[in-house]
Amino acid sequence: MGHCINPQCLQPDNPTEQSLCLTCRASLLLTGRDRLQRLLGRAGCGSVYAIGHRGTARVLKVLHDRTPIALQLFEQEARVLQQLQHPGLPRLDPDGYFIYAHGNDLPDMHCLEMEKIEGAELECYAIRHIMRPSSQRSAQRWLQQSTAILHAAPSKQYLHRGIKPPNIILLPTAQHVSIGFGTDRELTQTYLGKAAGRRITGILTPGYTPTEKANVRAVPQSDYFLLGRTIIFLFAGQPPDVLPEARRRSLRWRDCVPQLDAAAFANPIDDAIAPFPEDRPQHAIELLERPNGIEPDTLPAHEIDLDRPPARDAVNGGASDPTWPERDRRNTRLLQMLLTAVGSAGKPLSACSKNLRGAALAPYSAPDIPPDIASGAVAACDNLAARLAVQLRRLRWLTAGALALTATLVALIGTLAWERRTASAPVADATPAIPTVSQGEFARTFAIEQAFSAHDDLVSALAFVPDSELLVSGSWDGTVRLWDLESGRHRAVLTAPGRDINTVAIAPDGRIVASGGQNLQVWERASGRLRYGSAEHRQWVRALAFDPSGTRLLSAGDDNRAFVWDVLGGERLATRELHAFDVNALSIASQCRCFASASDDNSVRVWDWHDWERDRLFQFDHGDDVSTIAIAPDGRWLVSGSRDDTVAVWDLRTGERRWSRRAHADDVTALAIAPDGTWFVTSGDDGALRVWDLATGMLLAVPSSGAVESKGSNRALGSNAWVRAVALSADGTRLASGSADGTIRVWRIR
Repeated sequence: MGHCINPQCLQPDNPTEQSLCLTCRASLLLTGRDRLQRLLGRAGCGSVYAIGHRGTARVLKVLHDRTPIALQLFEQEARVLQQLQHPGLPRLDPDGYFIYAHGNDLPDMHCLEMEKIEGAELECYAIRHIMRPSSQRSAQRWLQQSTAILHAAPSKQYLHRGIKPPNIILLPTAQHVSIGFGTDRELTQTYLGKAAGRRITGILTPGYTPTEKANVRAVPQSDYFLLGRTIIFLFAGQPPDVLPEARRRSLRWRDCVPQLDAAAFANPIDDAIAPFPEDRPQHAIELLERPNGIEPDTLPAHEIDLDRPPARDAVNGGASDPTWPERDRRNTRLLQMLLTAVGSAGKPLSACSKNLRGAALAPYSAPDIPPDIASGAVAACDNLAARLAVQLRRLRWLTAGALALTATLVALIGTLAWERRTASAPVADATPAIPTVSQGEFARTFAIEQAFSAHDDLVSALAFVPDSELLVSGSWDGTVRLWDLESGRHRAVLTAPGRDINTVAIAPDGRIVASGGQNLQVWERASGRLRYGSAEHRQWVRALAFDPSGTRLLSAGDDNRAFVWDVLGGERLATRELHAFDVNALSIASQCRCFASASDDNSVRVWDWHDWERDRLFQFDHGDDVSTIAIAPDGRWLVSGSRDDTVAVWDLRTGERRWSRRAHADDVTALAIAPDGTWFVTSGDDGALRVWDLATGMLLAVPSSGAVESKGSNRALGSNAWVRAVALSADGTRLASGSADGTIRVWRIR
């Protein structure tokens, strides 16, 4: 598809083979460059387009406002991005800023071509993940990364002024990239309040605008204010402008997040959002060095080199800092985490156990720690930290100090034992080896068949239409699309954009499609007609499942409740509360005797389908939110995947766990069981797909998701994005996955 750059064109979409717009006859080819592909959105005084350039995905910003001040800001953005070569900012080529002579009596257009950042807006991410256990650790990483950007900008005499949730993109590597430099100004200039007699959208944002910015005075501390307010949004889940303010414009936000560690995190945020600039940190590094400052989730503040940020494409947060000896680094990390657990008044160290066992530690990667030492240190310090919390509450400082000293000794002993072992033998891998079948023992092969850009945002759900070549996808771009797998093109769009889609489900006969997001919608697949919709769920709908007959639909979501619906009439037949927290997934047994639910309360619960008054039959627990579940076709086994990176198989007859193991290097996001019930596929935020033997837990295959050519395009589709959805066809011959970059991939199984 080609898109016309003329902002007055009434029908800008054109077939790919066209060189001139069918409506306004404007050229569809940019000077010496590729064509526009689609409109991504409006931004301030211009438009933002997706563009194919030399086989890579790029973004083109086009300025429509011809006023001198708008042009000055646009040119300023180009200069900032060209001079600030930082992994936290979009990359801009030296010739990325150019003027396009449109012709056809239209004025020349100022254009800015830059790197397209694939990922989720921080605003959308925060709304979906607010109040989760990892929120503080994630926000600490983002604070460190943002501080590095703010440290670089003043060194070039620039202010960012665009730090707010919609202008921050979260990459699949957990790093973020700050976009929206269109409002940057040099330190010697003043802030822009109005231009051409009207307020410019996005420059003065309620809740994110410091007093001095509204009063037209530029200081570097204004960026720290924006950053602090953005971090508050991550925790509170609502814009700062709706939160109450105390005297002297001090925001009262801590009541909304009582679980937050005040000394470790809230105090420096309050410093950053102080009403007056002179009360805020004077330099970016002070955000990490203030008394009672940020509890480092990765490294001590003095170890963060703001002048030498990590490369954006570094795996698991980047390479090790060569200036630090590896032995000192390991000791520092272990001691830091142990003392953090003791010093935070009883915060369990098991919350940090993923770090101890060698998971990614942005912005640097940590070496693996042997599981026996790591597990022993975690258990000992959890015990000590719990006892310390009691002593601190009773103000028994002497006893508390003794316990802290004991914890430190535990760390030192563990470290010395570790060093002794490493002196004579290699360090063991942090994750026990996964049993894998020998090549050729698994009878099936996975050959990637096609890949295509399906959506403008994360693909959240996939489902094959039974007995057909059709695939249904749902996305955070607000659409449900029906795809013909033979051509890789969509047959129909079943909803209008604007409401995020979290889940889709297909009735067993393939005639009815259900989608869940801000509300529940049920569609006729063939005609695309909406049968009915419901807003009875008070919050987001995240899970749907049809019963085997296709006459009943089960829905659940963030309001913790499940509803049963009559598919034909749309009548609600039953309601019950399933969990204390969000429900992420549902699965109904093929014999329809039970169903299961997965939740952010770290549990899977199994319920009687026919008796909704009966208490749960079983409860299975994980170490973190349970994100996905599926019941095997024979109804005997249930498979669950969690944000603790593990998968587990449970016996629905006895309630016992058959096996469990770490399946991915990051959250397990989705799974699908094969029709014969002997194997299943999992996906993760590490970007990988893995195939497992259901009975033994052996790893059978790892389908390759390397770069492939998109059908109908010369653009290569990469494979480094989160994989958020998987589906298997009813005959077991096709596997589909959906990623955070909007891509769908399809494998042929033979």
